[in-house]
Amino acid sequence: MGSAEFLGPNEARGLGLAGTAIPVLYIVWSVWLLGMGIGLVA
Repeated sequence: MGSAEFLGPNEARGLGLAGTAIPVLYIVWSVWLLGMGIGLVA
């Protein structure tokens, strides 16, 4: 997920894409980790 920060940094619109994608990807990552944690405990 952290490497997603480099989504198109050399492209004209790359930083806009990264700025939109990073928050969404971190939320998805957090939800996935929470689900895996609950799954392992249950």
